[in-house]
Amino acid sequence: MEAIVEEIEAQLQQCAKREVTSSEIGQLVLKYLRQESEVAYIRFASVYGRFQGITDFVETLNQLQRETGRNWDSQPTEATHISQPNNSASVVASSQ
Repeated sequence: MEAIVEEIEAQLQQCAKREVTSSEIGQLVLKYLRQESEVAYIRFASVYGRFQGITDFVETLNQLQRETGRNWDSQPTEATHISQPNNSASVVASSQ
C-alpha cells in the first residue's frame, strides 16, 4: 500500500498544476487500487463513490467484470454463505 501512495505522490508532483483536487486524487487512488486488488478497489469505490445500496455495488462489480474479462460465477470461493444468527454475521466456509 505504501508503494501505491509513493507512486501517486510522485505522479502528482510531476504535474504542472500547483493545486490538485481531491477528485483527481481519488481517481488516481482508484486506478492504482484496481491494479493492486479488486477487493480494495471495490471497498474504496464504495466510499469514494458514496454507494447508496447494493445496486451500486452490483453495477461496479459488473463493470469491473466486463473490463477485466473475468467471470466470477465460475471462480471458487472459500466463503459460500453468509448467515446472521442472533444478529451477528458469520461466514460459513465451504468444504472443497
